[in-house]
Amino acid sequence: FTDCGTFVTPEGTTELVYQPRGWQSWWLTSNMVWIAASVPFTAGFTARISRGRTIREIIFWTLSVTTVFGVVFMGIMSSAVCYAEITGTADVWAMLQTDSGSALYTILESYPLGIICAILGVFSCACLGVTTFDAATYFLAVQCSGGEKDPNPMLKVLLGGLLGFVAICFLLMGDFIAL
Repeated sequence: FTDCGTFVTPEGTTELVYQPRGWQSWWLTSNMVWIAASVPFTAGFTARISRGRTIREIIFWTLSVTTVFGVVFMGIMSSAVCYAEITGTADVWAMLQTDSGSALYTILESYPLGIICAILGVFSCACLGVTTFDAATYFLAVQCSGGEKDPNPMLKVLLGGLLGFVAICFLLMGDFIAL
């Protein structure tokens, strides 16, 4: 698995016992599953919109843009969390222990115009979901139609409905726990 854990000595014994640490044990696996699932259609979609560009340009821009965006985003959010913890604006650790999904929005709402940032955060997540779903539907339709550049719209609707059904089934079964 990921072997993230620690060894503890239970009271009354001298023997070391492995004890998993929580989210560190599953985050890497869930990220790997997400990446492995999204690579084929992301690559196909990127290739489709990159006609006329060299492979060197595609690799450079996809790696550099995502890396810069990731570093900037993580730097800003990490600084915001540290600031909230240090100043006592928000108890991020307590929020993460109870509901990790609400921590981001609670931090954003503690800043001026934070509600606007929280709405933009929800909008950004929705855009990510829609574009990912759209790319997956398009790529699957291209594969099912034998490589046609413009697959039948009804095929895309059928495959989009099937993807949505699978996503709803996973959510009903327990999200990542189901995986």
